[in-house]
Amino acid sequence: MNNKRLVGLPYKVVKRIISQELGGQQVSSESVEYMISVLESQLKEYCKEAIIKQEEENKIRVIQGLPPKRRFEVSLFKSFVESRINTPTVVYRLGDEGQTTNRDTSSSSRKELSQ
Repeated sequence: MNNKRLVGLPYKVVKRIISQELGGQQVSSESVEYMISVLESQLKEYCKEAIIKQEEENKIRVIQGLPPKRRFEVSLFKSFVESRINTPTVVYRLGDEGQTTNRDTSSSSRKELSQ
């Protein structure tokens, strides 16, 4: 374990969040360290993507005669974070539009095969 953390996510905060989300259960130090490393690596990836995206947008702004952006806006992060983490899941209830039954799909696939 790396106990000499000078930068990064605070150990106690991460441990408290994990413990709260697990209903107050105890969490091992190894679990907290692992989650910190996962979260930090994800943050680093998001930042790399944000830099690339901002550079692309600034190239377009320069072509348009606009000054380059110097600040990373929240929309820049939202665009790729939400696409990875919060992929929308559509749940249909029986009878809703778009809902099919196994019989509907199996008979239509038989029709396609027979044609």
